[in-house]
Amino acid sequence: MANLGENASVTYDHTAQIAHDSKHDTDQICCIYAVTYSEYGAKKTFFIPLYGTRVRDKNHRTALWKCERYASKPIAVSGTPQ
Repeated sequence: MANLGENASVTYDHTAQIAHDSKHDTDQICCIYAVTYSEYGAKKTFFIPLYGTRVRDKNHRTALWKCERYASKPIAVSGTPQ
């Protein structure tokens, strides 16, 4: 983010996928985040998927979200960049 300038921002865009693994009692989610920054006076946006897993602890009635992985390459922008 620091390389994109001080006005760069990351915002949640949408949830792309939700799944439940009943065998391991976990939930998986893939959320898409928009990264917006300015370059030569124009705003540009690219999207990054973030994958997470929620593990439940039935003994303590708690759940923990863990970031599993993120894409090494951004998702191409479909349509007009912001």
